[in-house]
Amino acid sequence: MSYLRLYSGSSHLVAMAVVAGIAQSLVLVPIIFLVRYSFDVLIPAGDLTALVLMGAGMVALYLASGALMLWSRRAALASTQHMIERLRRDLVQKVQRLPRERVVSDEAAHIHSLLVHDTERVNVASAALVAHFLPAAVFSVALGAALLYMNLLLFLT
Repeated sequence: MSYLRLYSGSSHLVAMAVVAGIAQSLVLVPIIFLVRYSFDVLIPAGDLTALVLMGAGMVALYLASGALMLWSRRAALASTQHMIERLRRDLVQKVQRLPRERVVSDEAAHIHSLLVHDTERVNVASAALVAHFLPAAVFSVALGAALLYMNLLLFLT
């Protein structure tokens, strides 16, 4: 049984979680420029109204980032719940195919405990993989490519 096969039918949820995770990171990027503009232009000019609006814009960006994080986590949890449901169904079918002597000799509570606890560990690891690692990996590769491109431009000039 392949791990990726368990995600069949929920690949769109995984993709949504990855896209939302990347968008969450990108939403926070303008805050750097807003802070710089505030310190370089608005504070020296004494423009309090624009400074308050700039602060409200930063808060709105943080709220948007939080909303994207929640949406990403929801999509990741939905996809991993479907995956865990398939995994548990497959495991129960395999246990039912075991010879009766094997099932009777082992305690039923012990088999149940193994199935439940091990699939719960896979559930937690899969949720972390989909919600955190995949978006971070995609964003890191894109950022690394951009830095490599900029490095090549600086080296050639």
